[in-house]
Amino acid sequence: MVMSWLCGDTDQVVMPERQAKTSVMESRGRMEGPPSTAAGSIKIRDQSRPATTRPPATRPSTTRPATSKTDAAPEDDQDQDDGMPPDRIVNPAELENEIDTENMEIHQGPFTDAADAAFTGKVVYQPCRTVVYTPRGWDPKLAARSAALPDAELQLEFVYGYAGKANVSKNVFYNGDGQVVYYTAGLGVVYNREEHSQSFFNGHVDDISAICLCPAEIEVSGVTYPAKTLVATGQMTHVDEGSYVAVWDSSKPENAELARLEFGKTARGFSALAFSPNGEQLAILGQDDSNSLFVYDWRHGSAFEATGMKGAPPQVFGVEWNPYEDAGSLVTFGRRHIKVWTTADGASWSSKNMSFGSMLMQNIYSAQWLAPRANGQQYIVAGCDNGALYLVDVAAAKIIKSIPAHGPGPKFIEPSGSMAHTGVRGLLVCREGQTLLSGGADGVVLSWDVSDGTIKADRFTADLVQLTSPFEMANKRAPAVRALDYSAELDRIVVGTSNCDVVEIDSDHVDMLMDGHSGDIWAVAFHPEKPNVFMSVSDSGHLHLVDAAERKMIDVLALSWKPRAVAFSVAPIGHSYHIAVGGALGCIKILNEDGLDIIKEFKDSKQGISDIKYSPDNTLLAVATYDAWIDIYSVTRGYKRIARCTGHSATVRGIDWNDDSTFIMSNSNDYEMLYWDARTGAQIVNPRLFGGVHYSTYTCMLGFPVMGIWHPEADGTDVNSLNRSNDETLLVTGDDHGRVKLFNYPCVIDDAPSRVYHGHSSHVMATRFSCNDAFVCSGGGHDKSVFQYRVVR
Repeated sequence: MVMSWLCGDTDQVVMPERQAKTSVMESRGRMEGPPSTAAGSIKIRDQSRPATTRPPATRPSTTRPATSKTDAAPEDDQDQDDGMPPDRIVNPAELENEIDTENMEIHQGPFTDAADAAFTGKVVYQPCRTVVYTPRGWDPKLAARSAALPDAELQLEFVYGYAGKANVSKNVFYNGDGQVVYYTAGLGVVYNREEHSQSFFNGHVDDISAICLCPAEIEVSGVTYPAKTLVATGQMTHVDEGSYVAVWDSSKPENAELARLEFGKTARGFSALAFSPNGEQLAILGQDDSNSLFVYDWRHGSAFEATGMKGAPPQVFGVEWNPYEDAGSLVTFGRRHIKVWTTADGASWSSKNMSFGSMLMQNIYSAQWLAPRANGQQYIVAGCDNGALYLVDVAAAKIIKSIPAHGPGPKFIEPSGSMAHTGVRGLLVCREGQTLLSGGADGVVLSWDVSDGTIKADRFTADLVQLTSPFEMANKRAPAVRALDYSAELDRIVVGTSNCDVVEIDSDHVDMLMDGHSGDIWAVAFHPEKPNVFMSVSDSGHLHLVDAAERKMIDVLALSWKPRAVAFSVAPIGHSYHIAVGGALGCIKILNEDGLDIIKEFKDSKQGISDIKYSPDNTLLAVATYDAWIDIYSVTRGYKRIARCTGHSATVRGIDWNDDSTFIMSNSNDYEMLYWDARTGAQIVNPRLFGGVHYSTYTCMLGFPVMGIWHPEADGTDVNSLNRSNDETLLVTGDDHGRVKLFNYPCVIDDAPSRVYHGHSSHVMATRFSCNDAFVCSGGGHDKSVFQYRVVR
């Protein structure tokens, strides 16, 4: 289904006086007929070709014929970034198939139903500031599709993401089936190693901030669950409801949760969770002002509550039960403290701070109980800010030894405003109490011999394992260990890293299980001919080239700046496709798909790139900017800037090319739609020209065919991304509420019905269909996760 959309309105354009300078108009085209002060009496024809519209290119990789000097901006205009470019507002009136728009009827808002869609004329709707029009040949029967849910659905297939930046407690585990359990965004993830597949618990509506596994077999509502099957996840407070902890079955994560513990909005969220050794109690560290410790009989609802530590949360980073008792003692630790809690009856608890003595008072990021010694003495090993391990004598309530272990890692700013190191965050006693695993900010995993219930320097059970950076010289620092776990059945170690990757250590070999981004994700783009290949870019400065079928990264590139937009060329240029990447500082890099080698670098924007697209004939590159202009580059002339489209008064959010690569449609942050002659940069203000225009892509969030995506309470900023399917039957959007929505296309019914998909916990900044419409990928902004959906029809 291919339709042409008519948009724009002369009433919405303020015509500055300087546009009357006909010398500028003459430099851009030939003026036919006598001059006149009436805008409608001017007819513009491009001198380099006939006035008729060129059909779409059948071979987009071919080179455009040479054009005249009027095809390019003057040479001195290439460097005039500081001043306003010449006026380029064009108002063609005497064109073929002219449409009288002045006397058209006006419809307020999107259509209410299919009968209402029989209207022909102007449509004014919020939040769009520009009047739109029913297209030539508009079939009102299409509105009936818009009023119905799509027959297609999205099935979440794989998520590229792991919460490895803000977690303060361990958050990656092996369950009893040898599957890896962790979280990202608002999803609990269960990764199947054998099939390289994932299943999901989608019972949260905001960021998950803590997770744990039940170590014991336990009965719930008459059903017995094996050890390491049940999972507890806690989420941050949502705008509509308070924080809560959900308990669910990792063997069937898609099923409904088994229990939910509600905390209200005062708790804000959770720093750590831990089941007791017998599975009957659940220790919960809240992020309220008291950093409260709760000990729940989670199956029956009774709880103990105590102040963990006063101060801006998180002050307490973790909680660990003594595994050598059923539920008699536990340790909490965090900002410059470590505290042991004990109970005699399970109902009331008392605490004792462990003294640092002569040791450096510093943050404690992890802790593990060692097996009791023959004399009954028991120690705790604690992972420190500076990379050392502290040995704590529980009976003496004192730290007695510091053991050099890891490098301190990079510094970061705590919520209190003070600086701290990344430190030792991975710590686990395993192999029946014989071995202590430690993972530090230096990316090293050590295996300590603790068989005698204590730890000594340089006493190891295996060689160290060094994690490495995939970015070679561009990023020399190894990824820090954020959490780790061990499977006795597999004899393997799983590690979550600060690169937001999940890796597995088998002896001395390291396997990548899942590649993630460690910065906010801004853009996703699919390959124009390879439906399984897509790119994503993030604030970490990384570009990932991914095979969606294999669910693995093909290649990766570390940039020296934060990318904001990315696009493939429409066809190969030479022997390979080109990849254009635009950055937050205005930089642009052109890469070769094969090897991600840099072909060209340039910079014409001062404030940054917001969108980037190759023309359908592959000869031009349009770059939308935060400077409120669009730059046009000639691909065939080595990416030389040939025009600048100036007229928006706010950041240009999206751009789309028409089929024959002559016009560009754009929308901006102030909800305005404008239209441009791509070869001259001239703004076209008369909508009559667009009676037969069809756009090769539709990613602009405004316009007649997408006016039904906005719900009644929308303020214009809610929707961050939009993409029309290539067969022009579906529309996918991403919004501020973490939702991905699937609509029928065109979408012209007011507040059109949609299929809604949750899981993202931040603004969804990117949504894109694959070239064959088999996949949809979404980028979740601050949740640092890319969701890969299968389109099921």
